[in-house]
Amino acid sequence: MSTAPLRIGTTSFILPDHILPNVEFLRGKVADVELLMFESAVSSLPTPKQIARLACIANESGITYTPHLPIDVDCAAATPEVRAHAVATIRSILALTAPLPVWAYVLHMPAHIACESENCPRERALWQARSTGALKSILATGLSSRRLCIENLEDYRFEVIASVVEDLDLSVCLDIGHLLLQGCDPMAFLERWRDRVRVVHLHGVHDGRDHRGLNSLDPRFLREFLSDLASDSVERVVTIEVFSLDKFQESMVVLEDIL
Repeated sequence: MSTAPLRIGTTSFILPDHILPNVEFLRGKVADVELLMFESAVSSLPTPKQIARLACIANESGITYTPHLPIDVDCAAATPEVRAHAVATIRSILALTAPLPVWAYVLHMPAHIACESENCPRERALWQARSTGALKSILATGLSSRRLCIENLEDYRFEVIASVVEDLDLSVCLDIGHLLLQGCDPMAFLERWRDRVRVVHLHGVHDGRDHRGLNSLDPRFLREFLSDLASDSVERVVTIEVFSLDKFQESMVVLEDIL
């Protein structure tokens, strides 16, 4: 099989350096770069000048970007001030990255243990309502709902947030490693959410740890998954979500053998 229609990408931390040097290194090697903005501090984000350079690289190479929004903010927090700070932080990043050809924004929605329990329907409903309100505030910027991807996390079942994703017409980031750590079937998840999956985070799991190279995945499973993913001819970004040059290079060799 070929890579079409899959846009193979990786993260902006392949080299132990900032975002821009990584993108400079990756141009010509991948079709998309996941811009890791895990920390919300302004000092951790690209400057406007660096954003302009990233836009120039994209214009020259055809690369797209998938910013991963901060994981140190909580859009569904019970405290209004915490939620407001999270929404304001994300809105500021949307404005910062507006000059870039963004394929999608990836967002974690942290949940509390009570939301996972069938015995706490009220807690779950409150969490869903808070999530909906925050996400509506983010979409009020004019961002297309299908360009905002909610990622499945390993600490709760995705069905907990399913109604929010569907009601707001959001996209999904399918993270294979998180599913495997949960003991879930990525093929079944893909079947359930296929029409919303815009981004896939592809990485191996070994000894209970994720973000390993693709050589940690069963090659038969990997081939079957990618073949199924590409079978509907929908263009999607597949991010090799590793954080070192060795793991990136090893994973690209695995993909070349499969594709």
